Amino acid sequence: MRILRLVDPDRYAVEFHPYITVLAGADEEQRRAIVAAFEAVAAGQATVLQGLIEVHGVVLDLDEHALDLLDLDDADVDVCVRADELPGNNSGGVERQVREAERRLQSLEQPRRDRQTALEAAAAASERALAALAAQSALTAQAETSAVPDPAVARSALAERRADLQAERDRLAVVLDPGAASALDEARVRLDAVAPDPTDAPSPIPISDPVPDPIPVPVPVLVPDPDGDPDRLGDLRAALSLHRLYDPSPVRSALDEVRAGRTAGDMEPSTEALSLVDRLDGFDREIASLDAEVASAPTSAEVEAAKERVDQLRLRLREQERLLEAQDDGASDIQLLEQAHLDVERARDAVGGRFGRARAQARVDAAVAAEAEILGRLGLTSYTEFLTLGGSGAPGQHPTHEIDAARAAVAQAEAEAAQLDRRASAAIRLAELVEDRGRARDQARALLEDPNLADEAITSALVQLRVPADDTESIETLVEVLETVGLSVRGLDLSPAEVETMTADWLAEHQHTEARLSRLIDELEGRIPPDEEPSSLEPTEASEVEDRFSEARAVVAAAQARVMAHEAAASALADVEAALAEVEEALDHLPVSQPDHADSSDGLAAAEAAASAQATVAELAAAVDATETEYHRAVEELAALRHTLSELEHEPPPVNEIEWYLLARLAAQRNQSFVGSLPLVIVGALDDVDDDDGMEHLLDRLERMAGAVQIVHITDDPRILGWADGLDDDRAAVVRPEVARTSGA
Repeated sequence: MRILRLVDPDRYAVEFHPYITVLAGADEEQRRAIVAAFEAVAAGQATVLQGLIEVHGVVLDLDEHALDLLDLDDADVDVCVRADELPGNNSGGVERQVREAERRLQSLEQPRRDRQTALEAAAAASERALAALAAQSALTAQAETSAVPDPAVARSALAERRADLQAERDRLAVVLDPGAASALDEARVRLDAVAPDPTDAPSPIPISDPVPDPIPVPVPVLVPDPDGDPDRLGDLRAALSLHRLYDPSPVRSALDEVRAGRTAGDMEPSTEALSLVDRLDGFDREIASLDAEVASAPTSAEVEAAKERVDQLRLRLREQERLLEAQDDGASDIQLLEQAHLDVERARDAVGGRFGRARAQARVDAAVAAEAEILGRLGLTSYTEFLTLGGSGAPGQHPTHEIDAARAAVAQAEAEAAQLDRRASAAIRLAELVEDRGRARDQARALLEDPNLADEAITSALVQLRVPADDTESIETLVEVLETVGLSVRGLDLSPAEVETMTADWLAEHQHTEARLSRLIDELEGRIPPDEEPSSLEPTEASEVEDRFSEARAVVAAAQARVMAHEAAASALADVEAALAEVEEALDHLPVSQPDHADSSDGLAAAEAAASAQATVAELAAAVDATETEYHRAVEELAALRHTLSELEHEPPPVNEIEWYLLARLAAQRNQSFVGSLPLVIVGALDDVDDDDGMEHLLDRLERMAGAVQIVHITDDPRILGWADGLDDDRAAVVRPEVARTSGA
């Protein structure tokens, strides 16, 4: 993958060469934005800059859709090289530590604020709980020592009214009939179907028509009506039967299984640890297979010499092939002469650069010699004579066996260079494997919580590591059982602990509802005379009727009654909810009281609440102290690192170590996902190199890798700018930020 263009709309744009780009003249803000864009693209993330990217010859817009196609989310490669990362830089390690310390300090900021806020809220809650406990204690003492009536009569009355309202609310909730409207529609369809004659059939009964014997509409009363007790008893029994349709036994069994598994504390091998064992074993085998090959790895000078020899032989072969093509037509020599003269002029222009003077002069000499050879074949002494006379000459002869020999020499040189390159790549791959194995070992030590564990003991410790057994299966069973009772939690993204808590709440509510309905039924059964009690809840079979039309009208009337009952119940339920809200508000504004021994649980609850609040405060205070200690330690560590960095004396990095470091970075970025390579961005990292010859050698080495990896230098160093200017346009470009063109321009 190569980035071809980055644009900050209405501000600036940068065009990148597909091989080598030297970006000069960028201010600090532009540098940061461009570097951030390269890093974001390499991680498969969107960037604030727009642009174009090229993948295997296909040019795409730089947007989220294109990045999703590239599958770069798993790529963990740092594509930017900075000065402090170069080997031999005496401040590089300290600067990295400073950046890590800054990130660690920043990560502690939010937890520190959150815990402090939680502590303040818990302290306020504790103060309220202590105040409530003090007031409750005072009222209790007053009730025990005073003969006057209890001062909490108002609270007791409100509490009784609240209980009555809650009972009425629950009764009305049972009476609600959401399916009444659809039942009425079905009844009307049935009535139309059984009408003997559509013209004689009576029109559907409007909802406002009087209905014979309507279903009693529940009304919100706080004192049971003796006349309505039989109907209410039937409603309560129906509600209890409906409630018992959901059997809590499977839910309770599934919850007990989850808790039993957690209590047993079963342990099992860690899948993460076993995965690390496999990775380490793979690294060891591959390293062992490369050791023998790396032992005979060539030096960089040997690889360089082999590539130079290939280039020279290829150049000689091209010249010989060009001469052979000129045998058939003298006009070809004229074209060759013109091209050779153009090569001479280009080579002479490059001699004035600061870098590569020797190589540029060699190009001039080679070009002049090639021009002289063609002039000799044409019988001319100079290019000026060629222009004056118009030029003509007979083509020369060139034996083909020399071309065959030249081709064989090129093939042999290419094979030797490829073999040396493979052996050098093996050395780079070995360095990568050793580094990856080191990171895997560090990860294993972190998992084992033993940073000083010896390398040879890591594998054994990982195999022996045991972790709590996974309760995913039992939690999944619990979730499935909850769905059978109408409690669906699968799409709520709850943790296992939250699912367990919700299940316990449902069981408690189910038990409470059944107990409450049973209690109300028992109370009404004791109050209703035996002759008024409904004999059976089962509906009696309808007597045979001769007129099916009359039966359908009766069904419509019953459905209309259901609709009216549902609407009346919904209205009454809204009134009860409003009254209940008023009672709750009144209770909130009354002081805590304990009128008699029957309400002594209020004092116990207040004491428990105060103790719980104080325990919460103590726990949060300890957490805040630990966070503060860690935070201040991070601040001190950052200050010490910055002081150490300020005292370090700058030393230029050694070129030979930088060369192998950058080659290893390039090798790490050659194959990422299916996009191929990722660009390498050198952010002023070479500006401090004081060895001009070493700098030129290093830049030339990087230039040879540009065909596989796009290289971007972000620098204003005149040496690097001059070096890039001396390269052909198809290999490199020196660019600067340009004013971005808006879409309407």
